[in-house]
Amino acid sequence: MKKHLLATATIAALAFTASPVFAKVTDSAPDFSFVEANFIKMDIDIPGEDIELDADGVELKGAFEISDKAFMHFSYANPELDIADAGIDSYEVGIGAQHALSARTSVFGSVSYLRTELDDFESYNGFGLNAGVKSRIASEIELTGTLSYGDLDLEDEVDSDLGVDGLSASVDMRYFFTNEFAVGISYQLSEDTDTLSVGARYSF
Repeated sequence: MKKHLLATATIAALAFTASPVFAKVTDSAPDFSFVEANFIKMDIDIPGEDIELDADGVELKGAFEISDKAFMHFSYANPELDIADAGIDSYEVGIGAQHALSARTSVFGSVSYLRTELDDFESYNGFGLNAGVKSRIASEIELTGTLSYGDLDLEDEVDSDLGVDGLSASVDMRYFFTNEFAVGISYQLSEDTDTLSVGARYSF
């Protein structure tokens, strides 16, 4: 399944790169003010078990600049597992800073609040740290690489010490048809979960 997701991501990325430009794109700076909607597909390995689960759903995310250097970001996703119609609701709200290395490339970092709910069965709260590089390698194409760390604790008075934590890495590519509209694909890899997403973005 992981090889299938990676192959799909590669083919889609090549297709975006080869697409013709339908309108003139004049912006060349990295994008930190946008809203987007994505379809996500997840491949989940259960730790300690020879079990693989699939999940898919919708993700909404965005960011907006609050100054030349600072921005806020948010995301919400609700993938449904392929067993018993179980669902996951994931929330993230954060604040970050970015620094321009050039007119086309910026480094960024952020800290965020994380919450995950497992179909009213369990809830986890915690924090996340993100660091990455965002670059317009061409006026129409933006690439982003991000390294993230998340630490979540079980919201339970009895087992309050239970939780999950770990690192993940992601690569994202956006193809801009205009200054405002883009389509994109991203692939996130962590120890137990691979996530592929495709979707559309509106920048402002």
